[in-house]
Amino acid sequence: MSTRQTESQFFAVFGSEDVVSGYRAVGFQVNVCRNRSEFEEAFERARTAGAVLCLVEEGLFLAARERISAFREKPLPVIIPFSARDGLAALDRQIREIRLRATGTDIQER
Repeated sequence: MSTRQTESQFFAVFGSEDVVSGYRAVGFQVNVCRNRSEFEEAFERARTAGAVLCLVEEGLFLAARERISAFREKPLPVIIPFSARDGLAALDRQIREIRLRATGTDIQER
């Protein structure tokens, strides 16, 4: 099974306007979402348009966990939760999990 490549691959961010608007300045496609339904619609549009990395505000990530889990074993898009309040901790947990799946070793083991 192959992953469909598109000509326009991009990074996307999903969350409340005050949290995600700054990502526009660094080239992310910004998707303002107030609830799970809005997130799922925006995510599907971004995914089919070529999003390869999706940062999702933690509340939306938790609310749409079932939908997101459908992409857990697929190479793209990479979906990473973040929190405006505790962004680094959530991001660090997800990166450790991705690394463990990819290499079989945890950062803590080195």
